[in-house]
Amino acid sequence: MVDRPWLVIPIFLVAISVLRGIGYLIGSYGLAYVSNYLVHALRSDLFDKYLQLPFCFFDRSMSGHLVSVVTFNVQQVTQACTKALKTLLQQGSLVIGLLGYLFYVNWKLTLFFIAVMPLIALLVSVVSKRFRLISTRIQSAMGDVTHVTQEAVNGYQEVRMFGATDNERERMMLASHSNRRQNMKMALTEGVSNPLVMLLVSLAFGGITGFMLSPSILDTMSTGSFITFLVASGMLIKPIRQVTEINSDIQKGIAAAESIFDILDAEPETDNGAVELDSVQGGFEFKDINFQYSADGRMILQDINFAVKPGETIALVGSSGSGKTTLVSLIARFYNHGQGSILLDGVDVNDFTLQNLRSHIAQVSQNVTLFNDSILNNIAYGELSGRSLAEVKAAATIAHADHFIEQLPEGLPDSYW
Repeated sequence: MVDRPWLVIPIFLVAISVLRGIGYLIGSYGLAYVSNYLVHALRSDLFDKYLQLPFCFFDRSMSGHLVSVVTFNVQQVTQACTKALKTLLQQGSLVIGLLGYLFYVNWKLTLFFIAVMPLIALLVSVVSKRFRLISTRIQSAMGDVTHVTQEAVNGYQEVRMFGATDNERERMMLASHSNRRQNMKMALTEGVSNPLVMLLVSLAFGGITGFMLSPSILDTMSTGSFITFLVASGMLIKPIRQVTEINSDIQKGIAAAESIFDILDAEPETDNGAVELDSVQGGFEFKDINFQYSADGRMILQDINFAVKPGETIALVGSSGSGKTTLVSLIARFYNHGQGSILLDGVDVNDFTLQNLRSHIAQVSQNVTLFNDSILNNIAYGELSGRSLAEVKAAATIAHADHFIEQLPEGLPDSYW
């Protein structure tokens, strides 16, 4: 190397390029790791919270909006916490550093830039409120799109049977158009606010340039100071522009975070019971049951009194909306009855732990749900997953499902049965 000094600079340049590449790889991968892990953590926490929330929460919420929070809103938060935060730290530090240097060179001239900062802050404050309002509307519109799509997909038979394709198409058009309109409002706000900020900065830069060219200032500054101050003040324009441009991403993240933490902070399903029994006989008694879904709502059940003996079969008969499903839901404490008591083998159902109470109850709902899993796992679902294969087959036989299961094109492995 000493004998060939002409190799020093080329090798040094290559080494710098390699180090820069490694640094870029570490930085970009690290940012992607943080971003994706944040998405994973928020989605996991939200999904876990959904599994704990009471039934009344889902009754007053649209399923599409709840799905949109997990899929869309979380993504908005990660953009604000990663990409926007990175730009804010990098360019914000550059702005502070350049202003500090300008103060060092000539503090009087630097006051021109400082003078426009309150105006920029006021403009950013007003625009931020606008960004946040539009972001909230965008998230709501995106939830509507998800909800309409989910309903049309889940109810495709009813849509075709009752000739509602045009209705569903119109609903989707309205939801999608609302989402498009809000996004255009966001684009317009960005398109107006960023040039206004740059206009204020340019006015300050122009004022400084004109003031510097006056004889009184030229006489007090050396040529080097004049050039360095002019160059440094010009360099401020780009980082200030980039900082103001990420304001929309930050406000989107704040609006999305509000919707996310509204769910995370919601009260989970009440479970104050302490009784846990290995088995029950199955005798139920309803005493003076009164129930309404909300404090100011109409009374759904009023003065309900009856008893069911172990092994007895009864039928609840009534018109649609008369409270039959609600009454059954009170047994498993999907809703907590406000007045009266429901006794299971003489013990109030409120005294059971939720997990223990529901482990004694089998329910065939009027709404059939098939999970994206094997037939075996759909039959032996949840806490029943530990059941033996013989018990699973017996359950299928009792439900008269064994015949069509055996006739499926792929069937099931013989080892399952």
